[in-house]
Amino acid sequence: MTEEEREGQDNVIALPTLAAASDPAGAAAMALRIRSSLSTLQGYADFLQGASPAVQSEVLKVMATKTQVLVDMLRPFLQLTASGQQPISDYRRVRERTRELMGEYRQLLSRLELTIEATDRVADAGPLTAVRPPR
Repeated sequence: MTEEEREGQDNVIALPTLAAASDPAGAAAMALRIRSSLSTLQGYADFLQGASPAVQSEVLKVMATKTQVLVDMLRPFLQLTASGQQPISDYRRVRERTRELMGEYRQLLSRLELTIEATDRVADAGPLTAVRPPR
């Protein structure tokens, strides 16, 4: 085996196979890894809000790498058409669901921010004192 062939073997990434997709235990383990990856990506996205443009650029590069790994993990679960691509209806359905989820996320985030503001206002008001009615 030549040096080039050995180097080429080091660059080979073993992707999950269709067997892992059809095995319930393998699918459950894969779901856990995918959930973890999605949580990590959500954390990066939340971090972007207050970061400087230079930091945002670096974080987006990391997110792109993590997203590629996530896509590779999901590849065995994709149903492809004869041309080797997903049907366009799947893309449209996923895009619509993503829009719904982002809308829900924005709504929940604004409710959380309002709750935090209200909590801060109550905390700033100081301790409550009992008021006695006049006699």
